[in-house]
Amino acid sequence: MASAGPTRLARAILDAAVKAVEKGGEAALRVHDVASRAGCSVALLYRHFGSREGLLEAVMFERLERFGVVDSQALMDMVDASPDVQTFVRLHEAFARDVFGPERERNRQFLAEFIATSRTRPELRRAFVEQQRQTQAAFTAVVRAAQEKGLFRSDIDARAVASFARAYTFGRVLAEIDPDTTGGFEDWVRCAGIFLANLGPPASTAERSRSTSAGAKKVALRRPSSGTPKVRPRSSARPAPRRAAT
Repeated sequence: MASAGPTRLARAILDAAVKAVEKGGEAALRVHDVASRAGCSVALLYRHFGSREGLLEAVMFERLERFGVVDSQALMDMVDASPDVQTFVRLHEAFARDVFGPERERNRQFLAEFIATSRTRPELRRAFVEQQRQTQAAFTAVVRAAQEKGLFRSDIDARAVASFARAYTFGRVLAEIDPDTTGGFEDWVRCAGIFLANLGPPASTAERSRSTSAGAKKVALRRPSSGTPKVRPRSSARPAPRRAAT
């Protein structure tokens, strides 16, 4: 994939190309229109990106990179702001409604398109694999930070949790293909919250012992008597005989 380089012009070209593709898909990427919006000639565009194909690869990678960085940073901010897993679940609910809501459906569709397109573009495929490794590492860092803070249980590999959590995105892609058969968005958000809540650390042995003891006492107080009623033994001491009146 051709490198955009650090120049302002290359960034302007790339930004214009990204907007064109986001609005109308790959077919909307016309080099003359992009060059005009960036304020340069087609020759300068080709100098930075080599060809329309090189520009398209740069656009697709740029979009994917933006998508991943925003998500992982937002999650890390939530870890920092959460004193317990319940708070994290509440913050994640707002995050899920924003990131996975209908207004970002185009981004999720792009992710599926990216995977399909990269199969026939070796350079884009390599860039995609590298980007996915970086995204996986970023999400794993979020999980480890949550484990170190005591928000998540630490007996599960952080990499496995990160991979499972990233599957949310692909799950939404599949759900949006045929929403009539995959349940409502609110139910999906609730499922995500239940999953995260169960990542919380299990109760300590002392807490479980106290809970069990308290529960046993409550049961004992409520339990009705059964069997033969107990008869109180009579006192063995005989009452003193009364004196006759004199």
